[in-house]
Amino acid sequence: MPGEIFHGLYALNKIQLRHLLDLALIRARHEGAIDWNELDRRLSTSGLGEVLATYLCFSDELLSQPAPKLRHTPRKDAMAELRSVESRDSFQFKIESLKTTCDNLQTALSLMTADRDRLQTELDNVTRARANMERELAHILTSRSWRLTEPLRTIIAALPRWLR
Repeated sequence: MPGEIFHGLYALNKIQLRHLLDLALIRARHEGAIDWNELDRRLSTSGLGEVLATYLCFSDELLSQPAPKLRHTPRKDAMAELRSVESRDSFQFKIESLKTTCDNLQTALSLMTADRDRLQTELDNVTRARANMERELAHILTSRSWRLTEPLRTIIAALPRWLR
């Protein structure tokens, strides 16, 4: 709780769930050992009695952990204010996050579409080149000159150098 005060979250009508869960765990394990009267007295003397009461109110409302009786009452409309602040902040954050995600997806989609079109063009070019090469190879394989190439090389190799 001092962290809440130090960081100004209490004044902003905010809490950190981690702190609230720590409080709940401590209470669940050590409730019998906590001297609420002494804790209430010390925090009240320090001007933090309302903070303690409000924090325990949040624990009661959010985690169903009944608050003990204290000298101070929670801040008026603390839960409604918390919900309002968290709803407003969370909503704005979610909208910004969603917009960023949509922008990123749109950019990625544009890049993927461009890449897909480029790759399709390359694939079409390679497919055409392969078809041309297959036609040329088929023509060479069926031509007589190809079949004569090896015997001609043998004959040329056998000729004297000066006749070549």
